[in-house]
Amino acid sequence: ASWSELSPGVSNARFTAIDGVHEGEWRDGLVAVTLRYVPYVSHADDHDFIHNGSPHEVVRVLDVDAVDIMNDGPKRAHHPRRGEGGTNVNYMRVQDGQVHMRTFERGVEAETLSCGTGVVAVALSALSRQEAVSPVPVRTRGGDLRVEAELVDREGWDRIKLIGPAVKVFEGTIRI
Repeated sequence: ASWSELSPGVSNARFTAIDGVHEGEWRDGLVAVTLRYVPYVSHADDHDFIHNGSPHEVVRVLDVDAVDIMNDGPKRAHHPRRGEGGTNVNYMRVQDGQVHMRTFERGVEAETLSCGTGVVAVALSALSRQEAVSPVPVRTRGGDLRVEAELVDREGWDRIKLIGPAVKVFEGTIRI
């Protein structure tokens, strides 16, 4: 969606991304974007795997700031178990019901300040392990967001919304 389609005064917008149709709406000065149904969260001892439009490995750590993300991230993202294309890797810790996280993003091959589907992945991980309740506050290096989600069929998550600020950071024109 273009900025003008999702600006204050416009109640909602629909747009298509690589994983399908999404909706966005203004809510108390923030944007709430819907994400698709997630049928399950796959649990292992120290990590979870979630596909919510993009694949995410969610790794539990004691201190997200201490993670050597440029060393560990590529190893996990491109491990043979993740197949061709790899996965995004999110490092998280839940503290007092809030998730703190950092993301190594595949394709970028570096840490990003925030990743929308990664924020949703860590929130669903925390919800599925009953470490948080919806809406889940999530702190990234790029800012604070929250995620709403409902458990709908014992392990599937629906009515997922990523909520946070939206600001225009760039405008440009390209001549093709």
